[in-house]
Amino acid sequence: MISEETINEVREKSPIVQIIGETVQLQRKGSSYMGLCPFHGEKTPSFSVREEGYYHCFGCGESGNVFSFLMKQRGLSFPEAIQELAERSGITIRYTNNTNRTFNREQANEKKRVEEIVLLAMKFYQYALDKAPASEKSYVQGRGITAEALSEFRLGYAPTEWRSLTDVLRKKGFKDEDIVLAGMARRSPRGEIYDTFRGRLIFPVATGPERIAGFGGRILPQHEDKNSPKYINSPESPIYHKSKILYGVPHATAAIREKRYVYLVEGYMDVISLWQQGVRNVLATCGTAVAEGHVERLKHLCSRVRVVFDGDAAGKKAAGRLFPLFVGRGIDVEVLFLEAGEDPDSLAMTHGSGLEAFLEEYPRLSLLECYLEFLLSSNGIEDVQNLGPALKGKLCQKVVEALTPVQNPIEKDELYQQAANFLMVDSDVFKDIVGSTSAGSSSVRTIVDDEVQGLEEVTSVTHLPPLDKTILQACMVHREELAPAILASPEWCQVLHPASLSFISFMSNIVQSEMSDGEKKGAIQDLLKKSGREWLAHWKAAYKMHNESNGVLMKAFKECEGRLRHELLRRELSRIELDMTSAQEEDERVKLSQRRLELTRRIKLASGNEVGG
Repeated sequence: MISEETINEVREKSPIVQIIGETVQLQRKGSSYMGLCPFHGEKTPSFSVREEGYYHCFGCGESGNVFSFLMKQRGLSFPEAIQELAERSGITIRYTNNTNRTFNREQANEKKRVEEIVLLAMKFYQYALDKAPASEKSYVQGRGITAEALSEFRLGYAPTEWRSLTDVLRKKGFKDEDIVLAGMARRSPRGEIYDTFRGRLIFPVATGPERIAGFGGRILPQHEDKNSPKYINSPESPIYHKSKILYGVPHATAAIREKRYVYLVEGYMDVISLWQQGVRNVLATCGTAVAEGHVERLKHLCSRVRVVFDGDAAGKKAAGRLFPLFVGRGIDVEVLFLEAGEDPDSLAMTHGSGLEAFLEEYPRLSLLECYLEFLLSSNGIEDVQNLGPALKGKLCQKVVEALTPVQNPIEKDELYQQAANFLMVDSDVFKDIVGSTSAGSSSVRTIVDDEVQGLEEVTSVTHLPPLDKTILQACMVHREELAPAILASPEWCQVLHPASLSFISFMSNIVQSEMSDGEKKGAIQDLLKKSGREWLAHWKAAYKMHNESNGVLMKAFKECEGRLRHELLRRELSRIELDMTSAQEEDERVKLSQRRLELTRRIKLASGNEVGG
């Protein structure tokens, strides 16, 4: 797990004004910096950033530190935010476990070189498109790509010459092996390198301001031949992992925060076409099917996803196969099946500015329905009424198995009810199946008494705040559900102690790894040994509480969520009161005073509703 010393060092060496200033145009005003809030639309700046390490928007109420800003703005998890900031500051990330994870300066320098190459390549492609002859620009015009979209998505053009980009990069001093590593060139059988992209419209895959991970390239019609695929994408590199990266995130984040959901489409042009018609909460995979890494990224951005598929058999099959990826991940997924001959691009051209309203009314199916349809078609059944009792029983068993990852009892019960209605069986049937498969076994694995040796310097759990102790116990028992969720929450990552976040981060790595159950158990044992006797005692106490009263820890976690809101309000009030002592301008003092009154009112209201104090 990332050491708490590293977390503290990264926080101290990450100037929040500089980092937020890369996304928001900030101007000094009195004792703070002001700009337009990136989390909601506004015309008058109400977003305040303080050099002391925090931000607050007087318009929408968003507030936090440098970690929470990256998490909210970029859809990063807490460990990802730590790693990105560590790279920027040249900090070596230290871990307090034996998971063979290392992050050293050599790797950081290699990654930095790749980032520089890719960024330079994007600027080269942009310049090449601007200077390209009309014949090469005709495709852009024919697809109706506006000047605004060209600028927003920073589209470019890869010349047809074999080494136009390679020669530029060499002149800039980059070595051939780094150019190939960045995915900007390939090696011929004779060992010579040549440009990866030639004669193509280039779609930079941005992950943030001035941060490009890779590219997609659509061959221009006049250069098409039977040996050239229509689209190609950057190969895997130290900064480009196509199973994790989504196209369009920087351009969609604000709209996703506003709408609270995202449309997931297949292609680059689908994203741009919808964006041009005002549907800006839209993302796409980068030339690959939806993978677990994409789901994890989506989970950090929103809790609702609408996936757009072709309505043919292939589209329905693909939708059915998505269910195991999303189930139990805390995301509600609906599917829009387009009619034959339609795609998002054609819908954008047909409906224009009315596209958003059209999509809102478009029929949608839940992902569970798609999965059940997939099960039927896989067994050669077109209508559920044609199911025989034996096959219906097998399908019910499959549904129970598929829903195993779902931990929330309300969510699971709702899904069972939907499946029962679809398959025309009583919902109690599923409960009977669950009971028969779990009888005599326990899904809870406890850690036996072990001699604890080789302790490292880790903050004792007894020294942590009460809120942390409760959250840790809930995570220890319900780690599959809670550990990843907490690391995806900017609010929890603001409040919890670095030692708690470090421990939870390790548990999240374990539960999401491909290790066997035995290996996971061993990894957790190792974690507890490294953490110390107090942590082991806290773990045992958590399981004792769970065994004596199943559900008590999840209830405690829900109560802590109320205390979290109270703590965030209290911290913000403390910052506001501190700001008031140094506010120099009258309008700033007025805003701070109004905010203080509002916070005081909300804290009193929260205190009256808080459970378990």
